[in-house]
Amino acid sequence: QPLIPDGVAPPAPQQPEGSWWPKVPVLVCGAATMLAGAVSLAACLARFGTKGALYANVCILWFEAINIVPAFAHLLLHDAGLERIAGIDLGPPSPARTVAIFMHSDEGLHRLAESAVGIFVACRAQEYKWCFLYFRIALLLVEHCSHTFNKNLVFNGEKLAKNAPGRFRVICHAAILGLPFVVFGVARGLQQTQGL
Repeated sequence: QPLIPDGVAPPAPQQPEGSWWPKVPVLVCGAATMLAGAVSLAACLARFGTKGALYANVCILWFEAINIVPAFAHLLLHDAGLERIAGIDLGPPSPARTVAIFMHSDEGLHRLAESAVGIFVACRAQEYKWCFLYFRIALLLVEHCSHTFNKNLVFNGEKLAKNAPGRFRVICHAAILGLPFVVFGVARGLQQTQGL
């Protein structure tokens, strides 16, 4: 086995072409989290209606749960999920490979920390839930603009992460974060219609 210099991440273990591990379990967890969040929101609205805006708390918890799934993959996988899940060829051991894996693992830590704040707001500081939702939408917009216009994963005209599950992240996150405002608007409209 060739020697690998100190501080350089070794290549990820080779897996057969089309291997299901670990991509399929991560995708199944993500899909199950999306489904559980949708069912929880529907159950919350059916049981409690719109009084107290408990649905907003459910959406925050749903958003944070869907944010945590890839965070664990980034933290626990040898390649931070870049090769084995996103399908990005990082090449042989090199400083660039090591930095990419380190930074993606660090993103996992940041996602966990952000999620802890959201869970705290939804469970213990509910008076800040609307401010938190505005903040997360603004952060998502800034992140999307940065990834679109500033730095992206395109090299020589080719999208490096064209098969990554995270390519749908902005759409899923925006939908979940926007749902409380849609529910609030519909409820307000119905109240005004009934008041006439």
